[in-house]
Amino acid sequence: MTDERTRRTVLRLAVGAGLVGLAGCLTPRRQPRPGGGGDGGSGARGTPHSPGSGPHDQQGTGRHGGQHGSPMGPHGSTTRRGTQARDGDSADQWLADVDNFDGVVDRTNRSTVTVRVGAAGNGGYYAFEPPAVRVSRGTTVEWTWTGEGGAHDVVARDGSFESDLTASADATFSHTFATTGTYPYYCTPHRSLGMKGIVVVV
Repeated sequence: MTDERTRRTVLRLAVGAGLVGLAGCLTPRRQPRPGGGGDGGSGARGTPHSPGSGPHDQQGTGRHGGQHGSPMGPHGSTTRRGTQARDGDSADQWLADVDNFDGVVDRTNRSTVTVRVGAAGNGGYYAFEPPAVRVSRGTTVEWTWTGEGGAHDVVARDGSFESDLTASADATFSHTFATTGTYPYYCTPHRSLGMKGIVVVV
């Protein structure tokens, strides 16, 4: 009786051990998560990439952003000087080859100032008289033709005013100077002879 129980006990233990081993063989192994880290959960899943945190996602202030992106820029506030001549111009410089120039004539505080076109000078009737005048802002300068020296015109060097080319003795041309500055002008056919003038607006 005792031997029979012993055999049964040994048989049960053997069968149980075999079943445990078989179960171990049949149980599938867990596959590690992509990117490594296995079951720890602290591998590639750590901190996800967030937009804007990488070197190519940030908005910089380099050549195409920031300072140069402003529509104004460093030169956006520059103020144009209207119809004035270039800086550094003066009556002495502009009229250096004009033989009837003897200084700037003061005609300030007048509503209208007259300049003759085709006056004697520069080897004939190739002069403005007076060639240089100083006027107040808002003054109208009227050029009147003498009819001498052939056809003349009045052309601002900066293009702010220009008359017709004419030889008529009754021709006139006027321009009102609304901005202070220095305005050189000339006669196109006779500029090389020294037929030039200047208006200084104060």
